[in-house]
Amino acid sequence: MDDARPNTTTAPSGIGEPESYDLDNPDLFINRELSLLEFNSRVLEEAQDERNPILERAKFLAIYSSNTDEFFMVRVAGLMQQVAAQVRDVPADGLTPTEQLRDIRKKVRSNLIILNHCFDDIKTKLAAAGIHLHHYDELTKDQAEGVDEYFNNEIFPVLTPLAFDPGRPFPHISSLSLNLAVMVRDPDSNVEYFARIKVPNTLPRLIPVARIN
Repeated sequence: MDDARPNTTTAPSGIGEPESYDLDNPDLFINRELSLLEFNSRVLEEAQDERNPILERAKFLAIYSSNTDEFFMVRVAGLMQQVAAQVRDVPADGLTPTEQLRDIRKKVRSNLIILNHCFDDIKTKLAAAGIHLHHYDELTKDQAEGVDEYFNNEIFPVLTPLAFDPGRPFPHISSLSLNLAVMVRDPDSNVEYFARIKVPNTLPRLIPVARIN
């Protein structure tokens, strides 16, 4: 004879009769993917904590960003595959792949706002300590000339634009790579093309201007 009793367990409640829990209740479970995002949010909180040294805060921001990259490459990609395959099964927490993607998007967008505010705060404090992050248009004439020379000698020779149009396939963009979308002009025909430039990972992301000068 089949046992028709519900899937339950008991836990001590201190005094009196033990409580009974229905293990089929999704409210008792935390979604795995959202739990990982909550862990990463704790990393972001460390970046916000002004009790930490400023460079440690910057490091926590980098860790948060790296964790988010990996999360999207592995977890989000897996959920998107489930949606494409029309997977109907749901985990114990009761969230479908589409619902998980919805909640992930909401959480990541919220964290991105926090990250940007935190990064601005860190930049301000770095500037107060004598470390300035400048865009090219913020440089002095002498600094810009030094950067131009550095670009022409060290960066330009290793850049390879890959143009694409209806007659050329879209180029492969590898994971975790820095790419630029640019317009290039053929010097002979003067025709413009839309192109992608992959910035080699051997190049530094930040250039010390004082060192160039």
